[in-house]
This record gives sequence, C-alpha cells and structure tokens, in this order.
Amino acid sequence: MKRLSKNILSLFSADMFRRLLGFVSVTYLARVLGKDGFGEINFAFAVLAYGSVLNNAGLTLAGTQRIAQGARPEIANEIVGGRLVLSAAVVGITAIVSFLLIPDWTLALLIVLMVFALFPQSFFLDWLFQGMETMAIVSYARMLSSAVYVAVIFLFITRSSGVLWVAGAVIGGDAAAALALLLRFRRKFPDVRIRPRFAPNLLRQSIPLSVGFVLSTLVINYPAFILGIVKSNAEVGSFSAASKLVFFLLIGDRLLLSLLLPASARRYSVEPGLLSSLAQETLRWVLMLGLPIAAGGTLLAEPIVVLVFGPEYAGSAAVMRIFIWYFLLTMIHTVFVSSLIAAGKERAYGKVMVAIAAAYGIFVTAGAAVYGAPGAAGGVVASELFGAVITWRALDGMTAIVPLNVVVRILLAVAAMCGMLAIVPGGPLAASIGLGAAVYGIVLFCVRGIRGQDLKSLAARLS
Repeated sequence: MKRLSKNILSLFSADMFRRLLGFVSVTYLARVLGKDGFGEINFAFAVLAYGSVLNNAGLTLAGTQRIAQGARPEIANEIVGGRLVLSAAVVGITAIVSFLLIPDWTLALLIVLMVFALFPQSFFLDWLFQGMETMAIVSYARMLSSAVYVAVIFLFITRSSGVLWVAGAVIGGDAAAALALLLRFRRKFPDVRIRPRFAPNLLRQSIPLSVGFVLSTLVINYPAFILGIVKSNAEVGSFSAASKLVFFLLIGDRLLLSLLLPASARRYSVEPGLLSSLAQETLRWVLMLGLPIAAGGTLLAEPIVVLVFGPEYAGSAAVMRIFIWYFLLTMIHTVFVSSLIAAGKERAYGKVMVAIAAAYGIFVTAGAAVYGAPGAAGGVVASELFGAVITWRALDGMTAIVPLNVVVRILLAVAAMCGMLAIVPGGPLAASIGLGAAVYGIVLFCVRGIRGQDLKSLAARLS
C-alpha cells in the first residue's frame, strides 16, 4: 500500500475512532454531571479551544511547511520552545481572569486546570510527522489520547462532584499522545535531542498563520451565538441540528488539509510550477465528489434530518438545504489555503482571514436578524464563497482552476441526478441515495467527465 492510501486510511480511522469515543463520553458526562456540570465542562472546553489556538500561534503550520521542504528535525526545539512560552502566558492570564471574574470557584478551577493541558500539547510533534507525510503515528497518538481520556472519565467520574476529573482526563490524554509522538521521534532521529528553546524570529514569522486559526475558531461558533442573541433558542437548535450533519462530512476537509499541505509545500520547494498542477487536479476531484453530495443533500435534506434527529426537527431541512453548500465551498477554499501557505504567503493568508472574519460578521449577522436560522446558514455560505474567491486572488495566478469544459460535464451529470431524484416518487432514503449515485456515475462516464484512465491513475496513487 502506498504512502497516500496509508495516510488516508490512518487519518480516517483515527477520526472515526475519536468520534465514536467522543459520542460515548459526551452521553455519559451529560447523564452523570447533570445540566449544570455538563454546562461547566463545555464552557471550559471552549476556553481550552481558544487557548490551544493561541498556544499554536501558527508555529505548527510553519513547522509542517518547513519539514516538507527539507528542514532538519532540530526545528522541533524551536517549535516546542515557542509553544511552551505561549502556554505559560495563556495559563497565567487565564488563571488571573478566571479567579477574579468568575464567582463560581469550581468553574474557575476547572478552567484553570483544563488549560494546563496546553503544556503537554506543546510537545505534540504531529506537525513534524505530517510534514514528513507519515500519518500512522499521528493517528495512533490521536486515538491514544481519546482512549486515555475516556478511561479516566469512566474510572473517576461517577457523580456530579467529580467534574474536576474532566480536566485530569484531558491532561492525561494529551500527555499520553505527546509521549507516544516523542518516543517515535526518538526512534526515528536517535541523534536529535528535544531541548526546547525560544526563537522569536520563528514566532514572528508564524504569527500571520495564527491570525487565520484564531479567526476561524471564532467564526465557527458565531452563527449559533448570534442566533441566540437576535432570535431564540429554537432557532439555535434548528441551525445546530443541520450544521452537525454537515460538519460530520467535513472529515473530508480535514483529510484534505492534512494531506495536501505537506504535498503542496514539497512540490513548491522542488518546482513552483508543480503547485498549480496539484491544486488543479485536487480541485477537479473536489468538484467531482463534492458537487453531487451538495446537490443531493439539498434535495434529500428533509428525510435525512428526520431520520437522524426525528420529526420534530423537520424544520431544520430548510437550513440544511443551504448549509450543505458550505461543505463544497470550504473544501475548495482549503485547496487554495494549502497553496497559499505552501508558497510562503503567510502574511497574505493572515490578511485574507481578517477579511473573511469581517464577512462572517456582516453576512451572518444580517442573515440571522432577517431570516433566522436559514439566513444564518446563507450568511455562512456567502462568507465561505467570498473567502474562496479572495484566497484564490491572493495566489495571484499561482494556482490554476478546473477547465470550463470539465466543470460543464460534471454539471451535466449532477443535473441528470437531480432530475431523476425529482421525478422519482419518494422511497427509502438509502434507495434514493443509491439511485442518485448510480445516475450521476453513469452520466459522468457518458459525457467523459471521468474516464477509465482517471480511475486507473487514482488507483495507482492509492495502491
């Protein structure tokens, strides 16, 4: 099995394993801790999420890029050192703010303990193995982290008073993952020792990348937040139900970024012109696979939502019909972002993310205020489309787009699929999905949107 197929299988397996354990742990904690305790840990997790972004500060993206371009593994000392300094700052500030402003002492302590997980996270070397396109150890570390986390929860949290053990579970899981990555690093590079040191120049160079991650973390939670302010909890629930279905599909986007960034950086370092061909080929497959999913999801939104969440959530279908297009647009956007970072345009990336965050603020707020949950979904889609366009423009012609004749052929196949789904009476959801996929595939072959040689080429890459 080739490296690419191994990486895809490893990352996909790890993500599905973590999702399963995550579902089990969330269900257990919600029952044992009650509403108050469950609310506390979710708030603490939100603080940790923002702390993790600040602790990263773009250093891991910069490290992945440099390793892919041939940098020596000693760069790990600078990355780890920078993250440790940032972790100490984040923990200190969080502790001061929490104990001064949060009257609930248990919640304040939980938050402070939770952010201590930033210290073992500083020793995560997943970015290095990602740059080397060796994803098996990354997947193993992620699964180990989830397994330790769940084990601690089930062993030590048996009543609502055990809420602080959640922080212990997080720290234990992250420490186990860090140790696994460090041991693999030691075996692969026996002559290299991890001696963290602070490198201000590297941190300054990575800051534009951190801007993008900070803003993306902020905007991903914004639609539900603004709906809760300008509308009602019912609107928030309607939006959340549809968005969870779409976010599940975004496992493809995470795989794409994890695999495409190091490949793009490596090709650009060898020959800048190769970056364009890689992006164009990836975009073609994104359109070929993503467009029928978005179109089919639009037509089958109601039966999908009802099947997963029940009849009371049928109103969320209107949201999903819109929000499903975020899935396609964000994958297109990811291709452009990977090219931008691989080409060393970190400052341009930071500026683009600021503009996208502003677009989210304007479009999502306006959509939510006027049309509620469907309007918020429309605002997200409009913002992501805007982001894809300005990111492509920031590449200044470095990345080619899919030829028009290829796009037309894919559109013809999608149109045939949608026509068939529209005229065939409603039946079992699985049958509708199977029929739509069959029609799309047959027509795509007939109009030469995909050829046997394309499949052979893809199989050769994955075999």
